[in-house]
Amino acid sequence: MASKNQEQFQRNSTASLDVYLYDSQFGGVLTDADGDVTWKVYDPVGQEVTSGTGARFALGSYKAEFLVGTDWDLSNQWKIIWEAVVGGTAVSSEELFEVLPLGGAPAGPVTVDDDILDEVKSVLGHPIIDKVTLCNDDIIKYCIKPALRRYFVKFPVRFQEQYLINGELEIDWPGPNVFGITYCNVTDKEGEGGSNSSFWQLVKFQKMGAGRYRGGSYGTGYNFNFSRQASELQILANNTRQNRGTFRFYVNEKDRKLEAFSEYNSKLVVEWATITYDFADVKLSKQDDVIELAQAALMWNLANQAGLVNTNEEITIDSDTLNTKAEDLKTKILEKWDLEPSVILLRS
Repeated sequence: MASKNQEQFQRNSTASLDVYLYDSQFGGVLTDADGDVTWKVYDPVGQEVTSGTGARFALGSYKAEFLVGTDWDLSNQWKIIWEAVVGGTAVSSEELFEVLPLGGAPAGPVTVDDDILDEVKSVLGHPIIDKVTLCNDDIIKYCIKPALRRYFVKFPVRFQEQYLINGELEIDWPGPNVFGITYCNVTDKEGEGGSNSSFWQLVKFQKMGAGRYRGGSYGTGYNFNFSRQASELQILANNTRQNRGTFRFYVNEKDRKLEAFSEYNSKLVVEWATITYDFADVKLSKQDDVIELAQAALMWNLANQAGLVNTNEEITIDSDTLNTKAEDLKTKILEKWDLEPSVILLRS
């Protein structure tokens, strides 16, 4: 039984964790459980909080979904324990996950113009909203920041870095807002062992390419002793060795590291996915979407505040109407985004 790398969930969100069952008697292939697959969630001090039965979504694959409480401890020591019977044998597995504050990680200050902030508040008839609900800093924290995070998880800012690799290499994720890797590969392979700037490597490659670029041997148009064919065979043999050389990598999400190995002197190209909290980094074509998501969060916040009736101003809040409008607004945006291809993060 195996589970994924450690996941992170915010308070008051739906957590989704999955597990995979393998039958070791048949080469470790995925297989279904004999009966129900059960799970229990424990807090950092080992107290059971919730439990349920895993929902099967593919061969040997089961999913648990539960609501993360608003008062759950902020910790990376939350645990889910899976139990099942496979081929008559009882098996179990556990996985740690982290509970984050609402609007919490990744951390970072929000940069947004006052005009955008006013536009978010306009959904409730700004400037009246200033008298009945959150201040500007709270609107940025609880409404605009989650909308930006949701946007950049779907449409991350991507940047590439290159690293020299020869053997094992461990790379820390470059920044607290980096949340994944979209591409990882090696290029510019230069042979096994030794230095990339080796003099004899250069001599070897020049010799191997001599027949191809001169048309003959020894600076002539003649092909003595079939040396041109021998040179071509050397090139093909070297390319075969390089193409069959070992390259592997492991995305360690828990410790936020990339672990890679290459048999050849080469360059490791990594494309990182990151979140930014600068509204200016949102594509112009998507800025209205992010504003509307922030407006939906603002209406939810207002509707959830108990007893919001200002008798002095004779302003009454219709929470049912606000909830319905917020849900419609959010659904409209997310359904539109679902029509666009998602960025695929690499997982080991």
